Amino acid sequence: LLIAYLLSAMIPLPIWLASFQVALSQHRIPSWEKASPMKFPHIALVEGCYYKHARYYSPFSQKTNATTIHQCQQKCVASTETKCFFFNFFPSTGACLLAPADAAFTAYLSKDSYAGPKVCPQEPVVCTDLPTPAFPAADSEMSKMAWPMHMVPPKLGCWPKDFVGKKFKNCPRVTAVEDTATGWPGKCLGLDEVVVPYKETCQSWCEKQPGCSVWQEVDQGGETACFQTFWSSGYNCYQRIVDGKEDLDFKPIRAQRLMKGEVRVLKKLSFVHIDGLKRVFDENYFAKHEDGVKACQTTCYSDLGCQWWIYSRVRGCYVEDISHQRMPVPMTTDTFQVFAREAQEVLDGEYIQHQCKELPYADISSKEEIPEFHLPTTATDTTTPEPAAETTTLPTTSERTYWTTAGINLVTMAPSHSPQRDERASSQVDPKDLKLLGVGALVVKGIDLNLVDSTTRSKLSDRYAEMIAANTRLSKYDVLDLNNKAGHVTLESWQTGNPLIRRLQTAEPGFKAAFKLSEKGKETYSEAARVLTSDRFYLEVQSETAAMLKHTPVGGKLPRVQAVMRQAQDSDFLPLNAERKQVSNANAELWMFILGFILVALIIGILIWLFGWSKKKVSFTRKAETKLGSFRKLGDEDPEYGQVSKGGKASKKNGAGAASPSRREIEEAEMRAVQVASRLSEEVDVDDVPSARPQGYASGSMFTATPQVNFSGSPYATPVPVQYNSGYQMPSLAPGYPGPRVIR
Repeated sequence: LLIAYLLSAMIPLPIWLASFQVALSQHRIPSWEKASPMKFPHIALVEGCYYKHARYYSPFSQKTNATTIHQCQQKCVASTETKCFFFNFFPSTGACLLAPADAAFTAYLSKDSYAGPKVCPQEPVVCTDLPTPAFPAADSEMSKMAWPMHMVPPKLGCWPKDFVGKKFKNCPRVTAVEDTATGWPGKCLGLDEVVVPYKETCQSWCEKQPGCSVWQEVDQGGETACFQTFWSSGYNCYQRIVDGKEDLDFKPIRAQRLMKGEVRVLKKLSFVHIDGLKRVFDENYFAKHEDGVKACQTTCYSDLGCQWWIYSRVRGCYVEDISHQRMPVPMTTDTFQVFAREAQEVLDGEYIQHQCKELPYADISSKEEIPEFHLPTTATDTTTPEPAAETTTLPTTSERTYWTTAGINLVTMAPSHSPQRDERASSQVDPKDLKLLGVGALVVKGIDLNLVDSTTRSKLSDRYAEMIAANTRLSKYDVLDLNNKAGHVTLESWQTGNPLIRRLQTAEPGFKAAFKLSEKGKETYSEAARVLTSDRFYLEVQSETAAMLKHTPVGGKLPRVQAVMRQAQDSDFLPLNAERKQVSNANAELWMFILGFILVALIIGILIWLFGWSKKKVSFTRKAETKLGSFRKLGDEDPEYGQVSKGGKASKKNGAGAASPSRREIEEAEMRAVQVASRLSEEVDVDDVPSARPQGYASGSMFTATPQVNFSGSPYATPVPVQYNSGYQMPSLAPGYPGPRVIR
């Protein structure tokens, strides 16, 4: 020690700093100090049969009481009223629920509760159950119903665990499935450099870590560095491709892929595409697809976090890597896509479960004792009261649960409040002291609230506040109604003719339960909105409402429930009456603005009309009609006498003001022209006119007669033009022609 101290004192300080900087640059983080992506299961298996923090839910469950979980299980076996298949036991209240075969396994609102089957199997069902072909289904509930126990085995559900330290144990059986000594390239990417503890090698340390599946020893400047995977299988182990180029110079000193325990195949896959899987190698390395399928299978088998793998003949191998993305449990068709275009390329795949048969099944179960229910006793009264739903005292709202009885009857348990809480519940919160997290409403359809008495309404309002608080990290008195009253919600109906919510009127009766959430603790708006708008919360409100209204005129109906949430606004801080007054003032201002705008637009329109009318000019002159083209040829489409033609309308539009001449006017004008021609012919000297000839016109006229034949075969004379050399002469008329008719 003295020599080591002297040597260390002789080393200059800059050398120590340089060594420290090199260590930081290499990021050598011990693997046992790194955060694990594999989460310890929340639902714990107890005694190989029962599940803690879980329950079997059904609206047709039967409620009874028991002091121990085994007594509750015996009541399920002896039940005759309900065909009991599952049971739920609540040590805090002594409630025992007997669920039928349609019950769904859930962890919702099941803190410190226990669930189990009617008869415990010889081996845990998480290690023996297989799904039906209906798995995966369209939603999580249907996917769970595809299993015999209505539950999907959790990830590593059949793996030995340390329930005290909440860690996964290592399996004694370790197999090297791939080794560089037997020709495996071992050029994997995705490994972390680790610090190997004293008296350990890179291989031995990886064998002792459940999350290690691949280890490498790499030469770095004369020193051997250890690289290992951490809940991952690594990728590009056959071709080390970095930034699209293969690194041909890299070659590890030694590398192995380790498989721990055994694998149980739950479902064979083919022609299916799964979103979220990680590509570990492409399709180009292996010449045969069979070799690629075998390598892809080995990759998933070696990683305890992998449960899904598929091999595509076009894209290569894809496996589940929880350090990349965790697959949902249970799987649904949103991720498991059979009709996707990529599904046609998938040749093989599996859904697997990792087991360690070298350790007993007792290592996968918790060894904790299931508590018993003890009835409260007092000094004055030592008799044991008969358990009843109306007289059971519960500790707090957050620890209380509500369950269904036969049919859709729900157990109603009266809360026990302290005087301080009663005072707080009856008080109204001042808007100045209020900090709102959000505003929402429960919409319940199919229930006519007008048929429910005021006492039941008050209880229903109080119960809704309790359920909202139980599903969020808030207390009951952080839930306010629209009047800022703590511990209640505002119930409003939308029946026909109800003036409260006219815009929500439907043909179906219903009501809404409006509420405000006070900002307290670590609860966030996004988390509260996610929980209160979930299907599971809708199911709880549905059953609770049906049970509360069972003995009312609307009893026996199972309503439909929906919830809406939004972030708080400034107007939400005021009580209901003040809020409506403020809204009415805002509407009045809006209507005043609209009326003012309409009045201004009307005045502007009148001024434009008057200004345009003053510029119009009307003309009745023939010259104006001619310029505007009022007159046109008379055709078949010309209007009769007394009608106005289209040209007349156009003339009026253009400002002429005169209509086109009618047919009657044109005929009178032609007759006047004939009269003028007659007068002119009478004024001509008779001596100058040549005698008429029967054959046609005179030789001095402009026309000469040419014999023609008409359609009937008789000849007639047709005038043809001839050379005219003399002065102007009127043509002679044929015999028998009386001449133009003279109208006096």
